[in-house]
Amino acid sequence: MTAIQLQKDWSINPNVRNTFSTLIDMSGWYIYQNHTWLKTHGWTVKFTSNGITGPSSNADAVDRIISNAAASVRGTSATAIQSWTVLTSSDGVQLLFAFQAAGVSPTGDDIIRISYSPGGLYVINVTDSRFQPTATDEVVITTGNSIVNATASADRVMTIWAADDGTAWSNILFRSLTHQTTFGFEKINNYCATGVFAKPYVAYRYTAFDRSVNPGGAGPVYDASSTAAGVATWTGTLARVFTAGASRTTRLGGGTIQTAAVGGSSLSIEDVFLSNTPALQNGTMPLFPLFWTGEKAANLDGFIGTPTDWWVGMSGSISTPAFNDFFPGFNPTDVPGVSGGQTGIGDARTNWFIAIGSTMIRPWKNAAASILTS
Repeated sequence: MTAIQLQKDWSINPNVRNTFSTLIDMSGWYIYQNHTWLKTHGWTVKFTSNGITGPSSNADAVDRIISNAAASVRGTSATAIQSWTVLTSSDGVQLLFAFQAAGVSPTGDDIIRISYSPGGLYVINVTDSRFQPTATDEVVITTGNSIVNATASADRVMTIWAADDGTAWSNILFRSLTHQTTFGFEKINNYCATGVFAKPYVAYRYTAFDRSVNPGGAGPVYDASSTAAGVATWTGTLARVFTAGASRTTRLGGGTIQTAAVGGSSLSIEDVFLSNTPALQNGTMPLFPLFWTGEKAANLDGFIGTPTDWWVGMSGSISTPAFNDFFPGFNPTDVPGVSGGQTGIGDARTNWFIAIGSTMIRPWKNAAASILTS
């Protein structure tokens, strides 16, 4: 099977470590590192608060998130003084990180609120600009969920991705060999009718990555019984769409469509493959693009689109490819078999993609020997 090729240029910041001191510092580090990586890869600062000084107006683009400490003032509600940052993508969508959680310290010190505005509509709070900004079209990605883990010990290590065109961000964080959180927010290829998905971005929070359990990657289509998007404990993928005259948030599923087998059970790829490298692929693992569908609910069903540079591994096991498995690939400007590539003659580049799990194979560009987990 031909090695896969990047559609976009990506910058990867692998294995960023923070030595543990306090949970407050750890959450501030998380905000600061992601803020800085986005700011230097195509995103612009809309406005910020370091918990001491907020923006003087909606036009005040001074970057006050200049260190862990600047991002480390926690507020217990939206209308409390806190550190926050709003960053704008290259096409006007805005992403908010706010250090906000209920509870008296240390309770809540590991929790961060992340949300976005498809229309780029965030404005400062008129009572106090250090309070959380608001947007009439805001979509909450996470609130009330631990981001850096509440245990007051051990380093955290994080890898951050950003597309250089300013349209995509994701990260994965570990503590003591254990995955804590994976977040992302990125522009996708739109399958919707005109006006339904005007700003085609999806956001996600994942805790698992194999084909049976990850509804945001390649698991079941959501139905009405599933956890509501954005609330505490929710995991998956979501997007804001406009149908039947109203804006709506839809949870996304898909990746593979299972068909009915004899007796009514689902037919999965494991039923038909004898190995992880089947004969028809000549000893290589089949990789396919991911696609997403809306909820199985009124005004939300249908195909929504495909992400860029995101692949699903299809093998004889739902957990294969495994975390830290590598795949060869090409840069956008490479011409396979002709020019570019590992040695300039169009050959595939080594370790150009990495498996986070069977439903998430992403750009790696040989950034490090592996994603560290402790």
